[in-house]
Amino acid sequence: MKRMSWFLLAMIASGAACTSDYALTLVVSDELNATCSTSCVKSVAVWIYGKDDVDFRCFENLTMKSLREHGLDGAIDAAIPDGGLLGAEIAGYRGPTCDDLVVFDAIGPARGHGLALPTECSASCSFVGNLNVRTTDIVEAMQGRCSAGPGLSVTAGAMRASHLSSVFPGYTGEATIFTGGKSVNLSTGAAAIPDGVSSSGGSRSCPAVMVTGASGVPSTVACVRSGYRGLCGPAGTIEVPTFTGGVLTDIAKGYRTVAIFAERDGVTGLPKPIQNATVVADPGGPPSTITYLELDGNGALRPSAGTSTGPTGAFEVVSPEPLFITVTSNGMQYRRLVSGTTMYTPTNIFDITGAQIFTPE
Repeated sequence: MKRMSWFLLAMIASGAACTSDYALTLVVSDELNATCSTSCVKSVAVWIYGKDDVDFRCFENLTMKSLREHGLDGAIDAAIPDGGLLGAEIAGYRGPTCDDLVVFDAIGPARGHGLALPTECSASCSFVGNLNVRTTDIVEAMQGRCSAGPGLSVTAGAMRASHLSSVFPGYTGEATIFTGGKSVNLSTGAAAIPDGVSSSGGSRSCPAVMVTGASGVPSTVACVRSGYRGLCGPAGTIEVPTFTGGVLTDIAKGYRTVAIFAERDGVTGLPKPIQNATVVADPGGPPSTITYLELDGNGALRPSAGTSTGPTGAFEVVSPEPLFITVTSNGMQYRRLVSGTTMYTPTNIFDITGAQIFTPE
């Protein structure tokens, strides 16, 4: 089988000389290079996509000064996949053996004898550090109560879109990928996580916390944010919404995210669901459906016939990738990214329900 050499460049250079069969380029803007720290990257994974197979390589125990000073020039030597080359993907990991948190990801198709891979930062090393989190059961919040969400442990990381359709035209199996660090045990719904992500720079990625139950199976994942009051969490904590109503049965339609739009009552300090709010997805995003929800007499969520939020302030979003949605209430708009996710382990693949709390702040 023919081999090909890859020269990994920092930017696209018009007319640049190349002695290899393929010139592989990370497309990195000045802003991205300045804001996405790679100081914690310890390994880089490379996927070379063919029509019939995939070649995977992991470059272990390395360091990267930046997305442009990556030190990988001329390091990649791989076989041309059977059936021809379609594209490639490169991801930088915090772990030394291509595991743990993905800091950046670049993916794109082959064009001629070059691969120019648009690069996104899902978890800059500058925004990795201690997170104090507290879980909130959103079904309890829909009923005006503050209760810690069920769960045995939490894992902090980031979710990002797979963008595989950029390599495989017409591909319908897009996914949201979660990567993170080690799990930390919850104590009465609270935990201090030493390696959490507080900010993300990708177009469709977010810092996230995954909750795992006593069975060892992940139950909920949520995009999280610091510096906001939330519904139930004390000052200085990051609120992690949880939901235990199960995953979407037809994963081909996308991940299910269950959400609540509510505010914290100024007198009681308890959640107060907000009615008559409308929810729409951003135009041009991945395919999605939005359904308003209500609680039945048994405390289970059911679809509502309404065209806005009801007494529970609840709704759900189904989408194959992270999706920006906007909640409108009393002439004000509140925009957030939501998603469920898939997590890969050496022995299992988990599809995980999303949970989200929207507040008017």
